Amino acid sequence: MARICHQLSGPLKAIFDAPDSATARHLLDGVLARYSDPFPRAMECLENGFEDATQVMELLEKYRRRLRSINMVERLIREIRRRERVIGIFPNMESAFWLLGAYLMERDEDWIRGRKYFDMTDYGESRKPERTSGGRAAN
Repeated sequence: MARICHQLSGPLKAIFDAPDSATARHLLDGVLARYSDPFPRAMECLENGFEDATQVMELLEKYRRRLRSINMVERLIREIRRRERVIGIFPNMESAFWLLGAYLMERDEDWIRGRKYFDMTDYGESRKPERTSGGRAAN
């Protein structure tokens, strides 16, 4: 296992740091061609999960780095566990859900007031269909 991780760490990093999905696909094809014989199961897994793993590449560059990591989710879980340890034992499931809901509403209020994880204004603009001179959306 250590052998495969050592050999593939550089090529996989290059795939996921690619500027777009077409470049990532090209890099993936090279990795599959080179490593399919020594590591067939790993390459099958990589190929099967490639489309899901690279969906973030369709977004603007400024969103990719934050969305391709799970730091935000890990921080959320860590904060919920910290609060749960203060309480200790919940009397029922509803009280546990109440704590989770209260914390999520608190985070939502922070984001609404300006402490946003990222500003989605550019994202909305990038998803609007382009208009042609005739006023119709371009395909």
